[in-house]
Amino acid sequence: MQNDAAQKIKNELLAIEGGEPTHWAKIGRLLDAIEKTEFWRAEAKSFTEWLRSHASMFGVKEATLWRYLSAGRYIEELEGKYPLFLGRDDLPIEELLGGVSPENIEILSKLSRVAPEDVWGPLVQKVIEGSITRGEIRSLWKTFRPVLEGRTARGKGVSAPKFDSKSERQTGKLTEAMIRNALLKSSGEWTGAGPKEFFTILPDVELKSEAPITLRRAIDFVAIVGKESGVELHGVEVQTGLGPGFWPDAELFTLYCDYLWVAYPSDFGVSTREIPEHVGVLSVGKERVDILRLATTVRKVRVKSGEFAKQILVRILGK
Repeated sequence: MQNDAAQKIKNELLAIEGGEPTHWAKIGRLLDAIEKTEFWRAEAKSFTEWLRSHASMFGVKEATLWRYLSAGRYIEELEGKYPLFLGRDDLPIEELLGGVSPENIEILSKLSRVAPEDVWGPLVQKVIEGSITRGEIRSLWKTFRPVLEGRTARGKGVSAPKFDSKSERQTGKLTEAMIRNALLKSSGEWTGAGPKEFFTILPDVELKSEAPITLRRAIDFVAIVGKESGVELHGVEVQTGLGPGFWPDAELFTLYCDYLWVAYPSDFGVSTREIPEHVGVLSVGKERVDILRLATTVRKVRVKSGEFAKQILVRILGK
């Protein structure tokens, strides 16, 4: 390790130890330098041991320092290849990132391995500008995470998992994730909601049941529309093929929702003749939701709708 690099690290550590406020990204870069230059060897048997023993000096937990390191490295990767950072080398990292959290950067790095460029690219700018909330980016990661089929980078020498375009299964899951993302971003015109009427949409709404856990069902989405005539509940199931999965549940869902819809990718050839007449059909692209057939309400008593509405209200209120 060169003396200049070692001295720079020492000076930064002394400043932090002396109580100088330091942005998390700067700490992340410092930790990266400590590991790469093996500065830690003078005080510990491993970098992990050094990190653990110095966590109190940084005033955070060891797990938080690992997050700083991971997020800091990803910022460096972005600086090297992403146009957003071109011409901004003169800005200190603290000024560039402002109030951006390391958690948001970490989730952004995960999304880069699975989300298409037209989703991930604009997201980079939103994260760096701080114009996306932690809840929003977490929701996006929850939408795309299933594409990786539960694979993680845990374990020594294990590469971070990424989308495999040659995998038919992962390609199908990515298509489903894109549909889910488009529905979450929609403003509800497909439900008949007017611009001044209340509309919100919730993913993965479980149907309360006494049945065993293995038999319980959840509706992919429930849209809530507030009209002068009352509240409407629209259930939506996402389909990437004409499998039998949805149709046996269609009768069950009518006990909970006023309208039922099935959503297909826009490039999928759908025959509405094979779909129950009361079920509406949506064609979903990257930025739009088109109606292929309107949903109609079934003239029957929705015995579970009141209880279901209360369940949804509790979820919206976060209780």
